[in-house]
Amino acid sequence: MPLYQDEGVVLRTVKLGEADRIVTLLTRDHGKIRAVAKGVRRTKSRFGGRLEPFMRVSLLIAEGRSLDVISQAESVSAYARGICTDFKAYTAANVICETADKLVVTEQERSVAQYRLVLGALNALSKHAHEAAAIGDSYVMRALAIAGWTPRLRACVVCGEPISADRPWFFSISAGGLMCLTDHIRESFDVSWNAICQLTVLLGFFVCSRGLQNGLEKISKVMMSALLGLIVILAVHSFTLSGAGEGIRFYLIPNLGTIREVGIGNVVSAAMNQAFFTLSLGVAAMEIFGSYMSRDNSLAGEGARICALDTFVAIMAGLIIFPACFSYGVEVGAGPKLIFITLPNVFVNMEGGRIWGTLFFLFMTFASFSTIIAVFENIMSFCMDMFGWNRKKAALVNCVIILIASMPCVLGYNVWSDLHLIGGRDVLDSEDFIVSNLLLPGGSLIYLLFCVTKWGWGFDNYLEEANTGKGLKIAKGLKPYFQFVLPVLILFILIQGLI
Repeated sequence: MPLYQDEGVVLRTVKLGEADRIVTLLTRDHGKIRAVAKGVRRTKSRFGGRLEPFMRVSLLIAEGRSLDVISQAESVSAYARGICTDFKAYTAANVICETADKLVVTEQERSVAQYRLVLGALNALSKHAHEAAAIGDSYVMRALAIAGWTPRLRACVVCGEPISADRPWFFSISAGGLMCLTDHIRESFDVSWNAICQLTVLLGFFVCSRGLQNGLEKISKVMMSALLGLIVILAVHSFTLSGAGEGIRFYLIPNLGTIREVGIGNVVSAAMNQAFFTLSLGVAAMEIFGSYMSRDNSLAGEGARICALDTFVAIMAGLIIFPACFSYGVEVGAGPKLIFITLPNVFVNMEGGRIWGTLFFLFMTFASFSTIIAVFENIMSFCMDMFGWNRKKAALVNCVIILIASMPCVLGYNVWSDLHLIGGRDVLDSEDFIVSNLLLPGGSLIYLLFCVTKWGWGFDNYLEEANTGKGLKIAKGLKPYFQFVLPVLILFILIQGLI
């Protein structure tokens, strides 16, 4: 019979006949396997004690017709020694092994992430590194996330109500995420808004600490591609709704009367502020990511692609939402929360809508998370360049700073709800005003002047860097536009936003 070698953890054993056992293992290279260990229940067995639950062993296995046969077993780590002497650790270890057995369904299919997670959990239990219950709960949540069952942290798992700071929230492992006051169950425990914000910050800096390619790129590449495809599908579906034509006309045909009423200056200012925000220009996030690019493609060409894709997604989002508003009688002036009002109606009336809705809001969560990571990467890159810190130190220090700086956001709609700062605005609206009307255009102006004036980098140096590589080039004749026209336009937007 063919032989293969592997390393694994014993998850459980079942008696077979008078002296044998069927051993279920989670292995490094072959995933979950079930194999027969012959004669291990006899007292003179050579390796019976090495094939008990919680043991990490090196194996020599012979392929069989229905079940493989363990020919040899060498002990690598005897986790059982430290676990079986503590009842709480023993209970948590059983939960870990049973969870791994249930989550890894397909046999002989490699699952390195689950294997490493089981090793880490059992190792921590054997050394009593933390409370056994905490290790068990942490393992279950991370194992579920790896298996695709990520907990829902943005809305109630029962009714779907988005989280807000003005009411209590509860978290339940068995329910799979957050629960509102109305729907929470007895076993759920109270979670403060502060804890939710802190969890977001911690997750963001954890991803950034892994680096762009190991962190942000791996997470966002698949998710954003899937979200883009799903947006196109939903936009096409919106055209089939009753009343879709009226919604499309409302969205795409300009209303000159409304523009005159609001003022063309305010319309342009709001549009430009949105452009600064959606492209992350004013806080230099786009510039930071640009500095990580290879020199194979020109910056102008990549910038044009990004602007085109960003505009395409924005247009598609409007084609999804506004036809649905007119079809289901939703007020179109409801603002950003329209996505949580119109889209549930769309998904309810779609074939397979529950699946489409789940995928869409999962991808949306990753999209919003990538924005947070972009801001954090900007801060970390500054510290690494200015102070010579490594990535992990920059992530740790800035994580602490951001956790403290986020307190106004946490307290703005509860403890500080009566506090009004800039022009009678509350705390969060004041922060939004500072970012949208001051930091974004002001930061863009400073960055522009640095690139095109002799007091900074200089236009010629900027032009050489921007035109390196294949793709769209910036003409040298545009120098007066960059040096005189653009600064005046941005300054106008800045002043308009402050008036």
